[in-house]
Amino acid sequence: AHMEMCDIRAWVKRESVKKWQASWSADVSSRHYKEVTPSVSTRAPFTDGSSRIREVTIGRLRLGRTLLNQEMEKMKLTESGNCQKCRNDEREDVKHMLLKCEGRMPLHDELKKACRRKNLEFTINNILNNTEMTGTIYKWIQTNEQNILPHWLK
Repeated sequence: AHMEMCDIRAWVKRESVKKWQASWSADVSSRHYKEVTPSVSTRAPFTDGSSRIREVTIGRLRLGRTLLNQEMEKMKLTESGNCQKCRNDEREDVKHMLLKCEGRMPLHDELKKACRRKNLEFTINNILNNTEMTGTIYKWIQTNEQNILPHWLK
């Protein structure tokens, strides 16, 4: 059967994404990012062009690359990777910050309300893949958490 060039390109793209997804799913590294982004895509998320600083900030949260204590401990820049804002003595990573931290309850309350309005479960995947919620998170960081980002993002 004769295939048009556009059909061939579409088939190659589909097959490439299938192989990429299989490889992504089988790889055991990058657990945080896989929880946020379980499916691969050829489209970059949250690149609406509105604010480069916002895109980088949300991108760093999605990748788990912040200056929260767990990352700071890995870089040997702090003694403990535990959260200093709550009494739970838990590791301070992005998931803890956005879902569990007692010291960030006002943020959690806003995100939970947004999840209920959208009929979504309160999960890291849902809140970091929703434009309204990432907007809420970005405003919170700009107001309350600038220390979790490199100085050039402030």
